[in-house]
Amino acid sequence: MSGSSNNLLPGLCKISETPLLYLPEDHSTPSPRVGEWAKMPRGPLAPWPRQSPFHDALNRKSMKVITFNVKGLNMPVKRHSLYRDLRAHDADIVCLQETHFRRLDHPKLYTPQYLTQYHSTFKTKARGVTLLIHNRVAFQMHRILKDPKGRYIILVCTINSRIYTLVSIYAPNAAQSQFLSQVLQKVTDIQSGTLVICGDLNMGLDPLKDRSSTVTFHNSYSRIDYFLIAGSALPYTIDCIILPLTWSDHSPVILTLAICITKTGPTY
Repeated sequence: MSGSSNNLLPGLCKISETPLLYLPEDHSTPSPRVGEWAKMPRGPLAPWPRQSPFHDALNRKSMKVITFNVKGLNMPVKRHSLYRDLRAHDADIVCLQETHFRRLDHPKLYTPQYLTQYHSTFKTKARGVTLLIHNRVAFQMHRILKDPKGRYIILVCTINSRIYTLVSIYAPNAAQSQFLSQVLQKVTDIQSGTLVICGDLNMGLDPLKDRSSTVTFHNSYSRIDYFLIAGSALPYTIDCIILPLTWSDHSPVILTLAICITKTGPTY
């Protein structure tokens, strides 16, 4: 995998050594616990509170979101590998790219723990993105946009009483700037609640950190799979990690968010 380092998404800041990006929607700075940040292209900035109520484990629970370029799911052996990983990681939200389901074919995913499924497919066995919602999630869909070319899904929904806009992207390997600008404009038009964008951007955003140090004639590896989150979601961010390579040529990436639990009952 390889990617370019152009400043294709102005206004973004990147957390060092993680696949998590920040979409600034206000003038808040990140919490020191998140990591070292690149220089902000915007300002002035107000100080971020050192402690958040969401750090209290008694007042929150977590939601796990995974993004994974599966490089095709038409072969039974690859679908069974996916089912094994779904059971192992037990994510609440699963965002898949390159499913390779054709538009006229019914998606061949038997996932009884993820009965809520949204698919964006293409006319050939290429591209394709999918969103899976775990049965345990208190979920309500409000609006959805599916790319007819199988490049993205934009989903506005309520999860556990909180509104989210979830976006799964599989970007082309050329003209990424134009593509992402178009997708972000569509997101802006319908966005509501907390914004979480993830997927295969098909580009590395930092040539020094996003490419493997050992490059051979046969392959090199770049970080091109990311999560992008709104600044308002930073207090909810617990972790974001890249998992090892397994049966796909992409590594899964997992984002864990804290969800505030609203207490009910007498206040006396």
